[in-house]
Amino acid sequence: MNKRIALIAFGFILLLAAGGVYVQYRVGSQSNLPSFDELLASQDIMPGMELPKLGAMPEFQGIEAWINSEALTPEDLEGKVVLVDFWTYSCINCIRTYPYMRDWYTKYRDQGFVIVGIHTPEFNFEKDYDNVLKATQENNLTYPVALDNSYLTWRAYRNRFWPASYLFDRDGQLRYTHFGEGNYDVTEGYIQELLGTEGELTEGELPAFELVHSPETYFGWWRSERFASPEETVRDRAATYTFPSTLRLNEWALEGQWTIREKFAQTGEGASRLAFRYHAGYANFVFGIEDGKTADVKVYVDGEYTTTLTINDADLYEAYRSAPGEHHIMLEFTDPGVEVYTITFGA
Repeated sequence: MNKRIALIAFGFILLLAAGGVYVQYRVGSQSNLPSFDELLASQDIMPGMELPKLGAMPEFQGIEAWINSEALTPEDLEGKVVLVDFWTYSCINCIRTYPYMRDWYTKYRDQGFVIVGIHTPEFNFEKDYDNVLKATQENNLTYPVALDNSYLTWRAYRNRFWPASYLFDRDGQLRYTHFGEGNYDVTEGYIQELLGTEGELTEGELPAFELVHSPETYFGWWRSERFASPEETVRDRAATYTFPSTLRLNEWALEGQWTIREKFAQTGEGASRLAFRYHAGYANFVFGIEDGKTADVKVYVDGEYTTTLTINDADLYEAYRSAPGEHHIMLEFTDPGVEVYTITFGA
């Protein structure tokens, strides 16, 4: 599994390219649950062992709005088996969990099973209610979703991952956790155990993580790494950059006028380009743009034009898909104001 670590003002960031995104905050919150490290260790349950009782369900704190439900409390959920799922809508690792969440909710909700999606944003545009509502509607996520824009529920759960699953029994006791993608058969097996039911497990195809040799990479100065343009990065002011003669694996560079903001790089006047050399099967970019505007982005892979992306919303866009291998991708922009947040990979 590819990893990278960056020290930032409020704690450590550890990005797991294969399974999820890990964030550790120094700021704590009162919680009924054990520490994150203890929760992580509790996942190592041998077959036949009884699930441990790890603590009572914390309150849903600081929620700004609910989708698909009135406001919920742990008391409202008594007598239910509850899966609390932390996610954010532009996270590719979260997106790949949707088929399982949809299927589990459909199969088990009449047996006393509830999913509560806690949408904790990574980027500012993910705080927007309409954006989150659109994501739930387009992806047919019909279970209750809470907007945790202040991170208070995230901290109450001592969470550090997108995605993250916390499974509670009918008495409101936490019995199982899973951080990142995968282990869907194990999670569903425990859902069935707590419900007292049996049945076929949801099947799905997992990404071939071992074929991805490139980590999620951010283009804002907050977490930027492996920037290869010869010019020094200029924070929060327009500057002109050039491509280097070559890019090594997992390096990236800019050409033309760009403003490198905290969380994204923004195109300026005139033609501008972004290049990245990666090893994976497909590449996704998170783009943002001012409401009501659109922009076309031409995509070139290994020197050949492949497609044009139309950016009309702040979201994740798939730029290229192929058999896993090493590729040089270049994006060409002609419109100012396009925000480029991150690139993620899969196979």
